[in-house]
Amino acid sequence: MNSSLPMPQNDDKPLDEKKDERRHYTEQELGINSVERFSVELEFVQCLANPLYLNHLAVSKYFDDPAFVNYLKYLLYWTDPKYAQFIVYPQCLYFLEELQSKEFRDAIANYTYAEEVQKQQNTFFRNFWKSRMKEANEEACSTKKETSSENTTITTHSNQ
Repeated sequence: MNSSLPMPQNDDKPLDEKKDERRHYTEQELGINSVERFSVELEFVQCLANPLYLNHLAVSKYFDDPAFVNYLKYLLYWTDPKYAQFIVYPQCLYFLEELQSKEFRDAIANYTYAEEVQKQQNTFFRNFWKSRMKEANEEACSTKKETSSENTTITTHSNQ
């Protein structure tokens, strides 16, 4: 077992359910070891970043199953920074939190709504990276100008 991966322990509970006492299953009962479980849950949580996948879950009636909704609540432990550090698609955490709401689960069942959410997500990504690149270029240029003016000042002083 890779000890560098933080695994949910028996005392780890979803952040908003600290008082909730749940039965904890052993690896033998689950049929999966803790490293595999960590990987499977991480992969599933990250799938929640895709609004069209959420639509698929909704129209397939997964959100009508109380056990599945409870599983989504359990997965909130991924919002804890010691787990969130492994997430590549952080928008999945936003959707995981939204899925706690029945209103959102009902809304995402509408394909047009899911498409609109995905379009907004894509627009954010395009603009986010453009803005980041622009900021990085401006910062690099200002650093270069400061360095050049310092070198010019030094050169001027050394010529006197």
